[in-house]
Amino acid sequence: MADVDSNATLDGINGFTILGQNFNWNGSRITNVDVTWADAPPTALANLSLSGSNWRVEYMKFSGLAMDVNITDADANLRVITLLTIGDGNTTINLKGTAIRDIRSQGDGDNTITLGTAFTNSIRLGDGTDIVTVGSGGLNSLVLGSGNATVTTGSGFMGRSPLSATRQM
Repeated sequence: MADVDSNATLDGINGFTILGQNFNWNGSRITNVDVTWADAPPTALANLSLSGSNWRVEYMKFSGLAMDVNITDADANLRVITLLTIGDGNTTINLKGTAIRDIRSQGDGDNTITLGTAFTNSIRLGDGTDIVTVGSGGLNSLVLGSGNATVTTGSGFMGRSPLSATRQM
């Protein structure tokens, strides 16, 4: 359990705060959401709920050894995060309709990523224990570190081919 919890709803309209850092929309767009947490102690947990529709965050970054991140879609409406960079903490991403074009890991945290109906261009993860599930959308490129990984594809596609399989890496 984290020493500090932060809950934020990103809806494309109302400003929000993540771990003491404030962010405001410019129309339905934010250029940069950059959240940094110092090394432990204390540890932090950032919980983000994605709601609303037709909004975009160009760059979202979470960095710090002692910060875990949970990102959850509230519904299947279309929203876009162009680039998401995650740190050394553990990250859980559960998407229904939000498109995250590219996901990058900066370290060795354990990541659980579930994609929904939208297309993701690439996911590049580090050496943690990672679980990636591709839903009915698609994933063009997946690069895994030397940790343990499980990849499951649904009715969507990976690369240029439709797949339906589970593979332990």
